[in-house]
Amino acid sequence: MTASEPMTGDGQARVLDEPPEQDGHRGGDAVPAPPPMAGRRVMLRPVYPEDYGFLYSLAVSPEIGFRWRYRGAVPAYDVFLRELWRGTLVQFMVCDAATGEPVGFVVAHSADLKSGFAHVAVLMSPAAMGRGWGVEAGALFITYLFATWSFRKLYAESLAFTWGAVASGVRRVFREEGCLRDHEFYQGRYWDLHIAAVYRSDWERGAIARLLARRASRAGGAGVER
Repeated sequence: MTASEPMTGDGQARVLDEPPEQDGHRGGDAVPAPPPMAGRRVMLRPVYPEDYGFLYSLAVSPEIGFRWRYRGAVPAYDVFLRELWRGTLVQFMVCDAATGEPVGFVVAHSADLKSGFAHVAVLMSPAAMGRGWGVEAGALFITYLFATWSFRKLYAESLAFTWGAVASGVRRVFREEGCLRDHEFYQGRYWDLHIAAVYRSDWERGAIARLLARRASRAGGAGVER
């Protein structure tokens, strides 16, 4: 018996009915469930060295390379590897939930933990685009970030010619924060850069959960591609 153990009236040590409070939580508190890493059509998993070739192919792809960091430039493979984790908080592969094959990539970068924000990006392979998989991957990733860090909001950027895919979800999930007019040059002209944000308050009210539920419902219907 130690000096800190509670005593009964007869001087005997008493067994506690439950563990004492530690760090402000009682021993009976339920262990919180981890955030979901899989949906009906896609799942998120860590990036492994064997994924680097796939990611490099996305970075230099004529169809989608202009959407990512290099904006259409073709870096040397060793340069790409050196810069893959630069400024990154966390990144995951997006994989087909049915086959496990990589179909895309999500990343949180340029995080400011003091001010409570980060930037997020979703990049899908050409074969996976237009199927709603990127929306599901983004929703899973946003849930993971808000559940793991105390971010107030998460920023996403989109050039004008890809903004339509984001704008359809702005009122439900994103808030448009601003637009930089004629900001980036591509294919002979300058394009606006739209900036949107997902707020923690909206996530806490279930906006992301409802989006995932709608996607799951659609995926369960007849004729939906997997």
